[in-house]
Amino acid sequence: MFERLSIKMEPKVNFREQKKGIIFFKKCFKMRIAICDSDINQRKGLKKQLYRYSNSNKTEFIVEEFSSGEELLKSKNKYCLIFIEYSLLGINGLETAKQLRAYGCESDIIFLSHTTDFIFESFKVSPYRFLTKP
Repeated sequence: MFERLSIKMEPKVNFREQKKGIIFFKKCFKMRIAICDSDINQRKGLKKQLYRYSNSNKTEFIVEEFSSGEELLKSKNKYCLIFIEYSLLGINGLETAKQLRAYGCESDIIFLSHTTDFIFESFKVSPYRFLTKP
């Protein structure tokens, strides 16, 4: 899995860490993540959690937000990880994922939904995970 992700990651970035008066430099990677959700509060909450994880694990994320599948499909960036809500306005999350895969996107996709009704359909696009919203 890490070999697959390292291909898509951005250049290395140095993080400074200070221990007992000595400064150490750690090599880290920038990971580009997309959040595609029609609810702005859900996007902001997930982004906040990702940055909290980033800070505690000495990694750097570049998180981009999209409110519809159409916006995500127009993006020229490649992402290591894509969070997609199923019930998007316009084309739904599953159709968005199908189109991403048709374009050759190999990103790990995590579906977000309030319901599990389409979970078996989502296997057609090989999602990494399926998470239910609270």
